Amino acid sequence: MAARRASSQHLVTRRLVTRYSHVALVDPAHTFRTCNRCGHAGARSRRTRDPFTCTRCGHAAHADIGAAINIRDRARQPADG
Repeated sequence: MAARRASSQHLVTRRLVTRYSHVALVDPAHTFRTCNRCGHAGARSRRTRDPFTCTRCGHAAHADIGAAINIRDRARQPADG
């Protein structure tokens, strides 16, 4: 399974680089439970599948949208940071 995933990732990356010239691989760990406004990560912020409400700042959004924003922001960070 891991080999298939790596092969698929390589194929997709190659196609994207051909079209867009840059691909950033991002670790998606905890992006689904991290607030994209204040950065607080807490398991209690996402008690069910779709809604996300930050337990620190109160920001509410669909969990998938917040996770996508977090992944985008991680991709924009410098490689050493």
